[in-house]
Amino acid sequence: MKNILVVTGHGRYASSIKSTLEMLAGENDEVKYIDFTQEDNDITLKGKMQIVINENIGLGILFVCDLLGGTPFKSAVELSILNENIEVVAGCNIGSILETIFQLENTDIGELADLIVESSIKSTLRFKINNIQDKIEESNSDSGI
Repeated sequence: MKNILVVTGHGRYASSIKSTLEMLAGENDEVKYIDFTQEDNDITLKGKMQIVINENIGLGILFVCDLLGGTPFKSAVELSILNENIEVVAGCNIGSILETIFQLENTDIGELADLIVESSIKSTLRFKINNIQDKIEESNSDSGI
């Protein structure tokens, strides 16, 4: 099944993520962005989300929200309850979003949700000299170097 990714969050979060992702990977029609601005409320936000859902009927939709429990997250969850082709995640980073974009066409929507969460966890760390050395050694052993 073909999938799309919808980035949403408070303020201009989605627009900012769009700017960053397009700088790194160029424009991508399979990624949509929905800001939750001060002019919005939960009803208008769900309306914006519903428009994207209606324009992509039959596709898997992965909502990537800025904060667990925030209005964008709650709105996406409410819509996902009505549609088995919708998955919702929160708190993911740019690296994991970027990695997920490259898997949109090849991965089941549920697996895609798991992938972005696992990728976020793996790419988050506190800088310490030992951490970096361990990552370098792990990378070298994986590639056979």
